[in-house]
Amino acid sequence: MAEIFLISLLRERVPTAPAIVCKGQTMTVGELLRESEQLAAGLQKLGIKRGDTAVLAAMPDAGFIKIVYAAMICGLRLAVIDPEMGRDNYREKLRQLQPGWAFVDARLLLLQEHPLLRWAYFRWSRKGIYFPKTPGINVIATGPWMPMWTKTHYAGN
Repeated sequence: MAEIFLISLLRERVPTAPAIVCKGQTMTVGELLRESEQLAAGLQKLGIKRGDTAVLAAMPDAGFIKIVYAAMICGLRLAVIDPEMGRDNYREKLRQLQPGWAFVDARLLLLQEHPLLRWAYFRWSRKGIYFPKTPGINVIATGPWMPMWTKTHYAGN
C-alpha cells in the first residue's frame, strides 16, 4: 500500500529541521516522525485497526499533531471536534460518527470522574467545556496527566 502522502513528505525532510514550534519549544521533523510512529505502534497494540473511526477532542498543540500523524500511520479515520462546541453538539457528533475511539483532553476526562469539580467548574465557568461519557467508545487521554479513577490510556503530550 502506498504510504500516506503527508507521512512521505515528512520522511523526505531533513530530520533536524524544525517541524513544530509550540509554547517556545521546537520539535524537529525526526522527533515528530519517531514519536508519531511510536504512538501509532502503541495505538495498534490497544486494538486500533485500519479503517476504525476516532474523534479527537484536544487542544491544538504538539501532542495534537502527533496524534494526527499517528492516526494517518494507523489508517485511522479521524474526526477533529472542537473541545468548546458544547455538550449537546458533542452528543450529536458522536451519534453521527459512531466512533470506536476518542482522543480526549485529560482535563475534560477529569470532569467526568469528579462530580464536585464538575459542578464547581460549570458554576463559575462562562463557557463550560465538557466531553460526555459515552458507552462503547474507547477513550485515550491527551495532554497533561490527571488523577483518574478509571483505567485510562494516554497518548502523551
